[in-house]
Amino acid sequence: MRKDGGGLVQPGAFLATAERFGLIGRVDRWVTQQAMRLIAAHNKEGRELTLEVNLSGKTMGDSKFPEEIRRELTSIGIDPASLIFEVTETAAVADIEQARAFAQSLSRVGCRFRARRPSGRGYASFYYLKHLPISILKIDGEFVRELPRRPGRPADHQRPW
Repeated sequence: MRKDGGGLVQPGAFLATAERFGLIGRVDRWVTQQAMRLIAAHNKEGRELTLEVNLSGKTMGDSKFPEEIRRELTSIGIDPASLIFEVTETAAVADIEQARAFAQSLSRVGCRFRARRPSGRGYASFYYLKHLPISILKIDGEFVRELPRRPGRPADHQRPW
């Protein structure tokens, strides 16, 4: 969206309102369609493009969304792997079975998923992520920034993972 002066409206300025008034699903669909069209345009010019689309927790509860995306991907003719859906871990954990069904249906089409780890959260919810077909895990830098200097790090400086 553009402001009256032509500048861009940042997502934080309207997403909460869209969520509150039940419009977030339409926003997610529009953004996903625009991403697919942009990928197709780049492909037509001989360039590969991979885009990530953030989805709201409410969209993860929409059983129609995966089928709509599958039809659109087929219609546009892009590689589904060029579309990565990003969901917050909090949204996925809210209803893990629903999140799993949603993510699996889009994964079967060939899309990828990235779970975003919100900053300032505990460790417990990592457990739930193993139940989802997540390709990528994004962890806030605040969570990992001090790992090389933290006490308790193995003496031989090998990574504990």
